[in-house]
Amino acid sequence: MTWPFENDTSQVTKKLAKKSIRSEKRRNRMVIIAVALAAFLLCFVGTASASLAQIQRSQVADTYEAVWQGIDEADLEILKEQPEFARVGGCYLLGQEPVGQGYTASYVYMDKEMMDTARGQMKLLTGRVPEKANEVAVSKYFLSAYGNHAGIGDTVTLDTESFHGGYIVTGIMDSAGEKEMNICPFVLSLH
Repeated sequence: MTWPFENDTSQVTKKLAKKSIRSEKRRNRMVIIAVALAAFLLCFVGTASASLAQIQRSQVADTYEAVWQGIDEADLEILKEQPEFARVGGCYLLGQEPVGQGYTASYVYMDKEMMDTARGQMKLLTGRVPEKANEVAVSKYFLSAYGNHAGIGDTVTLDTESFHGGYIVTGIMDSAGEKEMNICPFVLSLH
């Protein structure tokens, strides 16, 4: 019932109610979409992290490594004969010296097996490890910064107190963090 001094607001109320329902439907749709996207994102992140963990586990499965220090060539040969070891390699730190050009030279001996084992820190990109006295494997960073872009078969000059003279490049390698620390590794032969 409408009183004589009242306005009939039923039409306006119906219109407002319809608009309110439409806007609530839009808002509810947006909430549902947001919840679905959040659930998808959480599932994606969980699946990706589980996959990465599985990849890391599979990379190290059955590749156990051990390091012995203070052994001689005879002990190394005995270890190589053991059937339990898939790979036995030798590595000797020959020295580390600052060079007048501004970098620090790190001289090591590594045979092929040890170079394969140390692939996370030092990886042979091309060529081979040195076998003769005048051969060297050098880093890609050294060649670009200090080695005049020499390549395999070219001669590079080492100029420190312990190692100086021309060496033939037999291998080019990549070493972790060498540019940031300005340390250039050189793999030399013991012969």
